[in-house]
Amino acid sequence: MGFTNLKKRKKELLDFLKNNGYSDGRYEHVRATINWILNNNNPDWRSYDDVLVARVDAVSQSCVRDARSLVNTVYRFDVLGLMPAGNSQTALLVKPLDCFYRHIDSQYKNLVDSYKHIALAFGTPEKTIGSDVSVLSGFLNFIESRGIYCLSEVSESIILDYFLIGNKGTSYSESCQAQLKRCFKRLESSNVEIKRLLTILPSIKFKRKNKQYLSEDEMDAIKSVLDDPTSSLSYRDRSLGLLLVHTWLRRIDIVNLTFDDIDWDKETLSILTSKTDVPTRQKLSVKVLNALWDYIENERPKSDEKFIFLTHYPPHCHINPYVLNNVFNLIFDLAKIRQKDNDTRGCHLSRHYGASMALSKGVPRYIISNAVAHSSPKSLDSYLHADLVHLKGCALSIENFPIISEVYHG
Repeated sequence: MGFTNLKKRKKELLDFLKNNGYSDGRYEHVRATINWILNNNNPDWRSYDDVLVARVDAVSQSCVRDARSLVNTVYRFDVLGLMPAGNSQTALLVKPLDCFYRHIDSQYKNLVDSYKHIALAFGTPEKTIGSDVSVLSGFLNFIESRGIYCLSEVSESIILDYFLIGNKGTSYSESCQAQLKRCFKRLESSNVEIKRLLTILPSIKFKRKNKQYLSEDEMDAIKSVLDDPTSSLSYRDRSLGLLLVHTWLRRIDIVNLTFDDIDWDKETLSILTSKTDVPTRQKLSVKVLNALWDYIENERPKSDEKFIFLTHYPPHCHINPYVLNNVFNLIFDLAKIRQKDNDTRGCHLSRHYGASMALSKGVPRYIISNAVAHSSPKSLDSYLHADLVHLKGCALSIENFPIISEVYHG
């Protein structure tokens, strides 16, 4: 593909960044990405999807997210004529895995398209369909790389190779197996060979790892930081932390909060969750409402953005979910907890803590499901593994079995 337009107009993009408050770092990264694209122009590149795949392959794993954002910025400018719009810009480029669809044989594309139509008819959420399509396309691309262009030629050994060689680990294989099985079940009535493949999919045993859940002492330390007006937290970060701790919402739903989602008179929050499309309505404490008000009145940049939470630096735009990760890491540091390299951190810990504590106190499952916006109460099963109060009740007594002291004291 040619980049004549990009060569001619790249200065326009760089000048826009410089004149609209973007950081020097962002300016340099965009400039470097443009130069990389122009200097590495490959005749095999047919679209910016191919550029993205090549760029992702050229950077380290820690830089993949930034690389995708930068290529997306150049794509929007070069192809669509759009200037950057901060974090709120739509990610129009596909993920590298989705590019498999572009390169598989036409008959395999028809198979993927059939799955999409059938899944939509069954009411499968679009996000689930998109994820399934990625896995199905990746599988078809793998067997095609082995010279197989007919499903009747797919053997059990080829499928095993896909899970053992074509995937990146046990947990990833578990997920792929479940998604492929879902795709095959939707397609089996219209394709005899798909029905055969279902019978030779490997049974991958699910392995549950012990997770480093938050303890009560750790949560108390987190709350102490959030309640301390002298801490180094900004108004925005304090309100984000309080929402995370007290509402159990997913990070994507917190950063996507708009002014219309808050009823200040009734002191409630009402949203349609991003992941499950489940409506949830929660009562907000005075503490959370006061923190939100402090941010809006004293720190939030003047902006017409509908979203409550904006970036600190210009251009002031809607923050992305990764900002909340950084905020929670800062809170952990201020609370002096989880300081070792292998300690588990993450926004999900607060959500998990709240749900598991509610379970341990006997709160009905349907109430907790509504609070965490699950589509089914069965989704709470994973939280039962941290419900130590009730788990202890399942333990068998060993009082009738004498144990020598060396077991405890070595």
